[in-house]
Amino acid sequence: MVRAGKGDKDRITVLPDSLVPYLRIQLEHVRLLHKTDLEAGFGETSLPYALARKYPNAPFQAGWQYVFPAANRAREPRSGRIKRHHIHRSSVQNAVRHAVRQAGLEKPASSHSYGTVLQRCVWNRVLTSARYRNCLATRMIYTHVLNRGDRGVRSPLDR
Repeated sequence: MVRAGKGDKDRITVLPDSLVPYLRIQLEHVRLLHKTDLEAGFGETSLPYALARKYPNAPFQAGWQYVFPAANRAREPRSGRIKRHHIHRSSVQNAVRHAVRQAGLEKPASSHSYGTVLQRCVWNRVLTSARYRNCLATRMIYTHVLNRGDRGVRSPLDR
């Protein structure tokens, strides 16, 4: 699930099987970074108000930390507390631009273009599975098709 993506909307997408080992490494890195932050007297992350109120200790727990945290801690403007936020979109865009150059790709590519291709693959599968009538029905189909195991939507990276 991608939270607050383009248009500040939540989206469901696929996780390529080929990226799972790298994601595990990233999550271990986050766990160690969080441990270091806690030892330094920090380690708190921002949560939506309702969650922060319901689970007061959650902002300090490893499971609530960002998967891709920023390299540095910063003062949060609203609370004035020092926290580690997620990496900025420009950091992702720069990394993708660098990878495209390193790979010697001639065709322009960006983090947005990969997301668009992925979304197109998913929607093609949804539209061939069933007709959609309204927004809720579409989301139900979308979720159903994504969760069909080997018969569901596959990432272009896994082809």
